[in-house]
Amino acid sequence: MIMNNTHGILQAYARNILIKTDGLEYHEPYILPDTTTNKSSEIKTNDQYSIWNTSDYFTLYPNPAGNWLTIEYKSDYYSSNLFIEIISLTGSSVKSFSLKGTHGIKVIDLRNNTSGTYIVILKENGKVLQSAKFVKY
Repeated sequence: MIMNNTHGILQAYARNILIKTDGLEYHEPYILPDTTTNKSSEIKTNDQYSIWNTSDYFTLYPNPAGNWLTIEYKSDYYSSNLFIEIISLTGSSVKSFSLKGTHGIKVIDLRNNTSGTYIVILKENGKVLQSAKFVKY
């Protein structure tokens, strides 16, 4: 695999293609400065910071959104039937896709959508787990 056997720009390009085509879930680590000394930095992962309410299955940002909407999702257990649907306020389905794994990030292209309010619905086996509104400007 090119991504694992190369370095530099070719590795980054291969990784980005896999992320865009849903062939890879990638979680960028946060690197925060170590304020106790000037010599090193501690690497913190996404798991150490919480943007979640304990009862939420997903969070979305930015809201209001421009050309892109990011959905971070999690599930208590593995399910191959996690499904996201975006609908307009008139009830028509705008976009829908299945999610992979128990957690991850999905970036959605909104460039072809008109401005307005939309609803994101997370379903598992047809059961609605959570819904949330967002505005596209």
